[in-house]
Order: sequence, then C-alpha cells, then structure tokens
Amino acid sequence: MAIEAEGRAFVRALLRRNRIVRVATTSPTVAPIWYWFGGDFIASTMPESATVRNIQRTGVATVLVDEGADYADLRGAIIETSARAYLDSEAPPELMAAIAEEDAKYADEIAELVIVREALSSGTASRRPTYRLLLRPQRAQWYVLGGSVSGRVTFSDATTEDDRNAE
Repeated sequence: MAIEAEGRAFVRALLRRNRIVRVATTSPTVAPIWYWFGGDFIASTMPESATVRNIQRTGVATVLVDEGADYADLRGAIIETSARAYLDSEAPPELMAAIAEEDAKYADEIAELVIVREALSSGTASRRPTYRLLLRPQRAQWYVLGGSVSGRVTFSDATTEDDRNAE
C-alpha cells in the first residue's frame, strides 16, 4: 500500500508542477490543453472542438503529462479520467468558483499576451463561448527514465478529495 501512496504522490506532484497536458478522447484526437489541478483537472476549450464532442459522447478522456528533454530526465503519467464538458451556464457552481479563482491567479499572465490584448482591443477578435472540462482521475500509469521504471495507481473519490483539501 505504501508504494501505491508513493505512486499517487508522484503523479500529483507532476501535475502540480506542469500546466499543459495532452488530452486524448477518441483516436486520433489528441489536444494540448492548459489546465488546473486540485484533485480534478479543470480546463477550458472551444465548443466546436472534437475534444468536447468526444467527451459528451463517451464521458471519458485519457491525459498525458510529461516533462524532461533528455532520456534521463523523462518522467510522466498517463491518466484515465471520467470526463464532463459544460457550458458556463450549465456548469456546477463549485466548478465555476474554482475557475474564477484560477482565472484571477493567472489574469496578469494572460493579459500580457500581446496578441490577445491587441486582437481584443482592435475588435479583430472576440471572446467565444467556452466549454469547461472536468476530468476526474480514475487510474494512472506513471513512469521515469523513459519508462524503464513505472507503476500503476488508482484514484478514488477519497484521494481526489484529499487533493482538493491539499490546495
């Protein structure tokens, strides 16, 4: 059981250090998505995306988070999740509260993107409706050294709740 807990701790630490994951919903659709992690993944995407359509149809997604440029530094996790996609008007209040908190945290970083600022101020771009993704980890396979050391862990509502409380 200690190895299982250490594996979950490795996956959680990896997710807290990074901000971009690749989300696979149905072959061959894989999309890089900026996310927040607090026990569940929270992300945003456009309504016309294949990611939204596939999540609405299947209710599942697989997430890959990895880091390292060289073999010796390569580490990551492949995480199977249950998945939901919500328009803002349909999202549960607790999901929108978490998004508002994260948006406030990164508002300056987003505002610094010159292309976004210029496009919005010139009227050549506008904000579109956004789908919010809620991805709940179920199982994960973690690896280090390019996969030469790996393990599997499971997540439950209790371990996800522990992550929410750790923030």
